[in-house]
Amino acid sequence: FYKTPRERFKLYARQRYAQDDGERSVNEALGGAGLEVDITGRWFAFGGVELEFDEFEDLDLRTTVTGGLGYFILRREGHQIKTRAGVGYEHESFDDGTSMDDAVAEVGVEYFKQINDRLRFVHGTTWFPTFAAVDDYRLVMENALEIDLNHTRTVKLRAGARNEYDSLPQPGVERLDTFYFLNLGIKLD
Repeated sequence: FYKTPRERFKLYARQRYAQDDGERSVNEALGGAGLEVDITGRWFAFGGVELEFDEFEDLDLRTTVTGGLGYFILRREGHQIKTRAGVGYEHESFDDGTSMDDAVAEVGVEYFKQINDRLRFVHGTTWFPTFAAVDDYRLVMENALEIDLNHTRTVKLRAGARNEYDSLPQPGVERLDTFYFLNLGIKLD
């Protein structure tokens, strides 16, 4: 995460792999980048790209590129609520050789509350409906506690839960994927 008074840039990657009784039960990877640039004290422009692979959803690659405008409903030191809305493109390719290309929207809200000097609560919900069908969308929600591990706030521990809902998954795949995480993060200044 890199932040200036007018810009916020994040680069992220996540890998989940698990075995159950010697059999692989989870194998997925996600990575992306996002940029927000303030237009005024409340309005900002955003853009982002995300790449995802999930063996057990038969997803070889999902690429999502979006951009749009956002607005800070509340923007105080240690307490923020911001919304965003934009449009983009999503490409999905699957194990069976099929692929889908859709125009998508991105509608989201993020909440941040500093609880004390080292602890904060963060929440994010993002809805990705396609323009092709009203009932075709993805919904991603994440709640976490972040703990600063040093006085300069450059290293943090993040513990939380993430819910990913796909309204029209591939045959045999569940709609809701929920997992818990414990991450180590580094902030660059």
